[in-house]
Amino acid sequence: MDHLQHKVVSASLGSTAAFQSEITGRILETVRCVHLCEMEELVQACSTYTWNQVFLEVDRMTRAGQLRLLPKRAGVYAVTLPAHDTGRVGFTQHS
Repeated sequence: MDHLQHKVVSASLGSTAAFQSEITGRILETVRCVHLCEMEELVQACSTYTWNQVFLEVDRMTRAGQLRLLPKRAGVYAVTLPAHDTGRVGFTQHS
């Protein structure tokens, strides 16, 4: 890889990291305010991003332990912060 190609790849990775930081911040801000946010509500709150972008970031954040994705009913999911998910099996409530 020559110097120019390295700069292009580095710039691309930098913009990807900036994008991820922006969408992560928007998702966290929304979920902190609402506490239990349905996916569709979250997508509306993040209207500058596509449904797929929001879903993929929620998936990444869920796998990283930053969020919990909870089934509400058939085909409907809610997003919450792990600390707000005290009623689920495997979680303990702290006083």
